[in-house]
Amino acid sequence: MNNDTDNRLPEPAEEQSALQSDQSTQLPQEQIKTLLKLPIPIFVVAAYLVMGFLWDLWHPGWMLFFAIPVYYELVSMLATREIRKKLNRFPIAVLCVAAYLLLGFYLDLWHPGWIIFLLIPLYHTTVSAVFRK
Repeated sequence: MNNDTDNRLPEPAEEQSALQSDQSTQLPQEQIKTLLKLPIPIFVVAAYLVMGFLWDLWHPGWMLFFAIPVYYELVSMLATREIRKKLNRFPIAVLCVAAYLLLGFYLDLWHPGWIIFLLIPLYHTTVSAVFRK
């Protein structure tokens, strides 16, 4: 006896919702609130001042300030249930700017380095195409 219901392929909507529910890792609200209350900007300023005064690393040290938006975006990713929303909150733009500046300052690759910015729309387009509603 062939039972067609057992051998059928899952519909794309079923497959996507299963994928979203399997891959969703959401922290409890109490932990998220605790993470959001951490004084990350104060830690970054303190680290910047220590690097500057002790080792005279003012120039590369200012790039620590990129850690502030990256941290809060990563926490907001953890607070989100859906994988698509999670991936769309990934701080790709901030990371691209940081990578561009690092390439420019340290390797003097300003000209080919601007191509990194093409990753931003490519990333969001790919996420939207793969994880449709």
